[in-house]
Amino acid sequence: MGTWGSTKNGEERLVPVCGSLKDNLLKYLHYRNMLPIKGINYAEHAFFVKLNGDAVSSANAYRWFKKVYTRCGIAYRGEHFGPRVHDLRHTMAAHSLVKMIGEEMDIYAALPLLAACLGHKTLTATEGYVRLTCSEYPDLLRQCSSLNNFIYGKEDGIE
Repeated sequence: MGTWGSTKNGEERLVPVCGSLKDNLLKYLHYRNMLPIKGINYAEHAFFVKLNGDAVSSANAYRWFKKVYTRCGIAYRGEHFGPRVHDLRHTMAAHSLVKMIGEEMDIYAALPLLAACLGHKTLTATEGYVRLTCSEYPDLLRQCSSLNNFIYGKEDGIE
């Protein structure tokens, strides 16, 4: 696999995207593949590249992320408080869980789907996402509590 395939735990990630993001990614891919770079259209090549074909570095991606959130009027709260690119992962997880439960998907089915999307090998690795989501959405608290008690046991303070 190319640079894009280097994930935590080496797990393949299948990430659902909305139609407009898909359209924009396909448009980017079309123009990226027009660059006069040998092998630019190979699956092993980095997806996001500079004009010379080199992969966009994580530092460069973060600079663009910072430009976007600054332009949106979002204040930087500090090194460990963000916003950070990784916070988008937590936001996606929380919103996805809320949406699945809101569509009346059984939480016992929703959690393994969320864990797979996040690339977690175990349900316990998804624990933080579930607890945070349940605390932010009181309607889910009852369902999350019974699920957390089932998975993690009552000794860790969830009731």
